[in-house]
Amino acid sequence: MRLPRPAPWSWLVLSTGVVVLAFVVAALVAWHRSAAIDEMAQAIATDADPGIRHLVEARTELHVMDTLVTSGLLDATRGKRGVDHDAFEESKRRLHGDLHAYLQLSLFPEARVRWHTVESELGEAETRLDAVVAKLDAGDNAGASALRDGGLGRSLQRADGALGAQIAFEADHASHLGEEIEAARREAQQTSYVLHALAVAVTLVVVGMSVGASRRYVAVLRDAAEAEACMTRKLEAVAAELRQEVARREDLVSIVSHDLRNPLSAVGMAARTLRRSLGPEAPARKQVDMIARNVTRMDRLIADLLAVAKLQEGGTLPIEPSAQDAGAIVGDVIDVFAASAADKGIELRSVLTRDLPPAYCDGGRIAQVLSNLVGNALKFTPRGGSVIVTVDRAEADDVRFSVRDTGVGIPEEAVPHVFERFWQNERHRARGTGLGLYIAKGIIDAHHGHIWVTSRVGEGSDFQFTVPAASWPEEPSYGLQVAPAKPAMT
Repeated sequence: MRLPRPAPWSWLVLSTGVVVLAFVVAALVAWHRSAAIDEMAQAIATDADPGIRHLVEARTELHVMDTLVTSGLLDATRGKRGVDHDAFEESKRRLHGDLHAYLQLSLFPEARVRWHTVESELGEAETRLDAVVAKLDAGDNAGASALRDGGLGRSLQRADGALGAQIAFEADHASHLGEEIEAARREAQQTSYVLHALAVAVTLVVVGMSVGASRRYVAVLRDAAEAEACMTRKLEAVAAELRQEVARREDLVSIVSHDLRNPLSAVGMAARTLRRSLGPEAPARKQVDMIARNVTRMDRLIADLLAVAKLQEGGTLPIEPSAQDAGAIVGDVIDVFAASAADKGIELRSVLTRDLPPAYCDGGRIAQVLSNLVGNALKFTPRGGSVIVTVDRAEADDVRFSVRDTGVGIPEEAVPHVFERFWQNERHRARGTGLGLYIAKGIIDAHHGHIWVTSRVGEGSDFQFTVPAASWPEEPSYGLQVAPAKPAMT
C-alpha cells in the first residue's frame, strides 16, 4: 500500500516548523546562558563588592579602636582622662554594623565556612580591648599597659590578618566569577552559531522566510555579548581601583599606628621624666618643655592623619577657636625650628607688624599649619638661603600669616594642585606623605580663612593664609583676655 505523497505546502509547513523549533531552542539556550551570566554578575554586584567594602570598613574600625585605646593609655599616664568612651563605643558599633551587614549578603558557601575563624579572632581582640579599657577606668594604668603590651597586640594582628584574608578571598572569587562570565559568554556564542547554521540550512528551503528574523536575532545577540563584555571590563576596573584604595589606606594607617605612635610615646615619657628631675630654673628646662610641647603637637597631627584616611569629600577638621596672640604662636614655631635651620645654614626669622590684633583661631591648629609650612620651606631651601615668617593685618579685619623662602620653587603647572591630598614635588628628592598641605588647607577652611601660594622655580615660594581677627581685651563686645603681643622678632 502506497502512502499518499504529501502536498507541496506540507513541506513548507514542516520546514517552517523546523525553523521555528530551531529558533525556539536557540532562544531557550541563549536565555539560559544569559540567566547564568546575569546570576554571576549579580553575585559580584550584591556579594563580592559590598562584602569587600564592609570588610574594609570593619578593618578600619578595628584600627580606630586600637588607636583610641593606645591614646587613652598615653593620656592616662599623663594624668589626663583615659579612653574616649563615646568614640570607642561608636567605633565598636560601626564595627558590629559592618560585620552584620556583611553577613546579611548572599555570601559564597566557602566564605561562611572561613568566617568562623575571622569571628573568633575579632571576638578575642574585642575582649582584650574591653579589658584594657576596664583597667584604665579602674585607674590601673600599669595593668592596662601590661595587657596592651601582652596579648592585645598579637590578637589585633591576628584579627587584622583574618579580615585581610577574608577580603582577599572575596576579591579572588569576584575575579574568578568574571572569568566564568567570559567563558559562559563564549560558550553561549558557540552554541548559538551551531543552532543558527541548522536554521539557515532549513531556511533555504523556505525561500528565505526566516532570513530577516535570523539576522535580527544575531544582531541582538551580538549587542548582548558586547554589553556583557563591557560590563565585565567595568567590574574589573572597579575592583582594581578598590584594591588600590584599600592598599593606600592600609599603608597610611600602618605608618601612623606603628611607625610613629610608638617612638612618639617613648619621647613623651622621656620628656616627662626629665621635667620631673629638673628644677624650674634649670638651664635645660626650656628645652625639655619644648620637647613636651612638640610631642603634644605631633600626637595631634597623628590623630589628624588617621582622620584624613577616612574623611569624606566636604568634611572639616574640628577646631576650638579663641582670641590668640599671633606673635606668640609664631615665636613658638620659630623656637621649634631654630636649631634645625642653624644646622642647615638657613636664616630663619620672623617679622611681626606692631599693634596686631589677636587672631580668632585655634592656636594649636594654626601652629600646626605654620610648622608644616616652615618645615617644608626648610626642606626645599638650600644652604645659605632664608625663610621669613611674616604676620600683618589684611583686609576685612583678617590676620595674615606668610612663610616666604628662597628655595627651589614650585612649577607653574603644579601650583593649582599643591593642596590636594598626596601631592608631592616630584622634582625634589625630599619626599613626605603628601598630606601636610592637604591638612593645612582643611584647618584654614575650618577657620573660614583662605590659604594660597605664589611661587617661581629657582626663586622660592610664598605660602600665605588668613584667619579672622578678634578684638582687643578692652572692647566689651568680646570680653576676651589675651596676652600682649610679642615684639617683632628679626
